[in-house]
Amino acid sequence: MLCIPRGAVHKFENRRDTDAKALCVVPPAPIVPEYFREIRDVLATAAGGPPDRAKTAEIMRRHGLIPEAG
Repeated sequence: MLCIPRGAVHKFENRRDTDAKALCVVPPAPIVPEYFREIRDVLATAAGGPPDRAKTAEIMRRHGLIPEAG
């Protein structure tokens, strides 16, 4: 279990050669369900490859998140 306080800088990274899955429970917060729907669509478009970083960053910014530089 991991609890990330609101506003804390964080990221998730899988350093293994196998797929990883995460279950995120977000209590009422500024991130609306539409954010997750848009990110889901970017991941689906990637068809198992890496997602479009520019599109992901644009979605994050629009929803008040700050993407990692790089």
